[in-house]
Amino acid sequence: MEAVFRFSALILAMIVFLSAAPAAQADDGFAAYGRGDFATALKLWTPAANAGDQTAAFNVGVLYFYGKGVEKDHAEAAKWYERAALKGNDKAQSALGIMYSDGDGVERDLFIATKWLQLAAEQFDRAAATKLHSVEAEQLDLIAQKILGRPGSTVPKPERLKLAAEHGDIYAENQMAYKYVDGIDVAKDDVEAVKWYRMAAEQGDPTGQYNLGMMYVSNRGVPPVAKGILTSNEMMGYTWLLLAARQGHAAAATVANGFSNTEVTFSAVQLGMVKDAVEQWKPTAFQEPSGKTP
Repeated sequence: MEAVFRFSALILAMIVFLSAAPAAQADDGFAAYGRGDFATALKLWTPAANAGDQTAAFNVGVLYFYGKGVEKDHAEAAKWYERAALKGNDKAQSALGIMYSDGDGVERDLFIATKWLQLAAEQFDRAAATKLHSVEAEQLDLIAQKILGRPGSTVPKPERLKLAAEHGDIYAENQMAYKYVDGIDVAKDDVEAVKWYRMAAEQGDPTGQYNLGMMYVSNRGVPPVAKGILTSNEMMGYTWLLLAARQGHAAAATVANGFSNTEVTFSAVQLGMVKDAVEQWKPTAFQEPSGKTP
């Protein structure tokens, strides 16, 4: 299912496991890796990674994961992958999602796995998309077993999806929203779509945050913001986009960075309000839907 407002920006080139970083130091690290001098590659990539280079951070993670030039350490690899993933690196997001789904180097957590795999899949990472399907199949089965007392495979797919969404599965929540945006098996309904995006967004899911932000800036399915520190739909949308971007959502970062080039402009006071809202925001625990649209 294609997400509403999905962008293909920031797709990163990759050679085998590694992507060539733009900095000269990182390029030297890639050359060292190519000739099998992994210790030198690690020495060159680590400063670049610490300086914020997402590709170098991913490459350092690869070295730790496979034990090249350093003792194999999957927990350490996960830390470096997360650094790169938070900056939008799709390969790091994919690797980290798979590690969380398998409990490899990190405690197994299907919720976190789904978050990272969704982000990577949205950047067309095939490994992430494949793994996401298997993780969701397991998650749906667990939810059906818990709620209905029987395997998910015995429940028709549309019912499974809604059941999972109603019980806090972020992937299912986003999929329900997409159905209402596109009118798949249901009548198009932006208000209903916003309800499901909001459920995912408020749980801290960057995909839900991105799509909810885009609904706000497009004034689709959302009521006017009449009170509170965020005084317009554009400000509310910008806030959600920034929240998604800081979790590594590449498209959200692209839109947020280009916001000043649109017809929407904010005063210094308004920008301060948005910054405060982002800094103060915390995810909320999942609550069963009331049936009312927000």
